[in-house]
Amino acid sequence: MEKNVINLLTRQMQDIILNKPLDSSDKLEDASEELKNLQNIIYKLSASLTESNLFLKELSEGNLDAELPDRYNFLSGYLKEIHSIMKHLAWQTAQIASGDYTQKVNFMGKFSDSFNIMVKQLEEREIKLKAKSNALAQSRELLVSIMETQSNSVVVLDVETKEIIYSNKSANENIYALMIKDQHNNDCCILEEIKYITNITAKYEREYYCNDERYIKVTSYPIEWKCKKAIVHYISDITAEKESNNNLSNMAYTDELTGAYNRRYCKEAVSELLNNKNAFSFVLLDIDKLKSVNDKFGHVTGDEYILKVTKTVKNNIRNNDIFCRIGGDEFVIVFKNCSEKTAENKMKKIHNKILQIKKDYFLSISYGIVYVSNETSLSPDEILELSDAKMYEFKNKYKR
Repeated sequence: MEKNVINLLTRQMQDIILNKPLDSSDKLEDASEELKNLQNIIYKLSASLTESNLFLKELSEGNLDAELPDRYNFLSGYLKEIHSIMKHLAWQTAQIASGDYTQKVNFMGKFSDSFNIMVKQLEEREIKLKAKSNALAQSRELLVSIMETQSNSVVVLDVETKEIIYSNKSANENIYALMIKDQHNNDCCILEEIKYITNITAKYEREYYCNDERYIKVTSYPIEWKCKKAIVHYISDITAEKESNNNLSNMAYTDELTGAYNRRYCKEAVSELLNNKNAFSFVLLDIDKLKSVNDKFGHVTGDEYILKVTKTVKNNIRNNDIFCRIGGDEFVIVFKNCSEKTAENKMKKIHNKILQIKKDYFLSISYGIVYVSNETSLSPDEILELSDAKMYEFKNKYKR
């Protein structure tokens, strides 16, 4: 009998070691009081260990709100201490997260040192971030102040919602009046058009032509505006700039006195026609006896002579024909897609009209015509030489 009891108690002790629950049906009934007391102690030990293990499992899973072991569980004392420390650390961490960097730990050895260093670094980092944030806020205030004084419009659009999150005074006054043609040729406010500029990673420029004949340039930049992904659009009127560039271009290619194209433009235009294999008639025109008029009546009268001839030519050529002044008294007319015979008839008409002009001096011109087919291999200089030779034949023929 005693041997069986000892075996049972030994097995129960092994189950406790293996963290197995004890079977209550194995409770001793006929054993001695000493053995019964020993078994009761084994049951209490098992209950305490089971309760402690369950509590330890909750702690290992981070559940700090787990139910505490019974106060009579003598095995869980240190676990309760660890639980208390963990709850306090969790509270301290929450305080640090809210900005309280006075929290310190001095009861956990090396962990305390690392924890306290981390808190110190977080505090220093937040101080630096606050300084940067203040500097950025001041910079933004300065930027907004500058933008408010700008005559050009500034609009900041939220990338996600496409809503305006900032616009300066000029934009509020002018941007809704800027109407352009959209891709379907419908009238469109420029504000609606720029809302589609969203997927940019660098500076992006675009020009628009407004219904009131203004040119508008929009320069866009991706930015972060008050923690939002945004695009800032700088909208400027470049009409004057465009007109200035056009004027510069005209000055580069236009004769100042007559308004006709100059020698430079003539050479480039003829070269382009040759490269594109376009047929044309090339006319070299010379104002007769201009030097004599200058010598006798003065250069003002000589300029008048030039302008009379220029006006007559311009009034009798097509808009797509080319008229250039290549020298003091020399001009070139390029009749596009025009045969030599047709060009000859045109020049006779022009010449007759010039002859009919009544002044204190006699007005006339000489000219030479060269037809250039689309299969020619002549260069611009060679064409000019041929027309020059024909012009002098004309002069000799009529004794000019």
